[in-house]
Amino acid sequence: LNRLRQSMGDPLFEKTASGVHPTARAREIWSAIQPHFQAMEQAISPENFDPDTYSGAFTIAMSDYSAERVMPRLAQYLSDHARTMRIDLVPYGVENLPDMFDRRGVDLAIGGYVNDGSSGSGIRMRELWPIHWSCLMRRSNPLAKGALTLDRFLAARHLDVRCPDMQVPIYDSLLTTRGHRRNLVLTLNAYTSALAIIGQSDFIGVLPTTLLDLTIYENQLVSRPPPIPMPVRPYCVIWHRRLENNPAHRWLRQAIISLFPQPPRRKVARKRVA
Repeated sequence: LNRLRQSMGDPLFEKTASGVHPTARAREIWSAIQPHFQAMEQAISPENFDPDTYSGAFTIAMSDYSAERVMPRLAQYLSDHARTMRIDLVPYGVENLPDMFDRRGVDLAIGGYVNDGSSGSGIRMRELWPIHWSCLMRRSNPLAKGALTLDRFLAARHLDVRCPDMQVPIYDSLLTTRGHRRNLVLTLNAYTSALAIIGQSDFIGVLPTTLLDLTIYENQLVSRPPPIPMPVRPYCVIWHRRLENNPAHRWLRQAIISLFPQPPRRKVARKRVA
């Protein structure tokens, strides 16, 4: 205790008429280190895990698409079952998941999964629902009427969303393998802004169909199958195997999975009518 007092420059504890109590500085220090202390305690004695009293923090990587769909349910669930658990969201980098887990302190990722094919990456995943893709445009766009031929499609003004660490949008990689190149004019870092732009301009975008379920622009947009379809991709909870048996991590994973026993409402990729 004397060594601590000397290094901290504070008595830390003091005698009062009602006994020994921590100083204001000691309470401040404990407030800062308590979550880390509890996290170490859970790692050493996992059988003591209790979501009602757990105050550790989890860093979760997800896009704005994921945050809109997952966080409202998860935030309410944590309010009911784990009120002191803390969540920190960071951007989702789909092409470099091992690095996110190894070097960037990410505990969990939620999003579309692309198998990087590297042996020994340690990535584990559980699918929540499939992601279907559509060509989205506003109702007054000339492409909303008539046949959406490949030539008309490729020549249109396209926008797309590129996640962190992604060299090119996923759909452009697909087109390249087919020997095609589209007129990609605008690359964004968020899905919400993509729909706002499409709803107010003649831009089109090949994007997840379920984006239409939560946007205020739903009635202004048309959904059509692109001439070159985007393969269905699994939307997953993703983690590293080193956290496979961590009790707090396992509890959070299972909570998220339990909140989505069925995929969210999905609209068929076809022209939408009023």
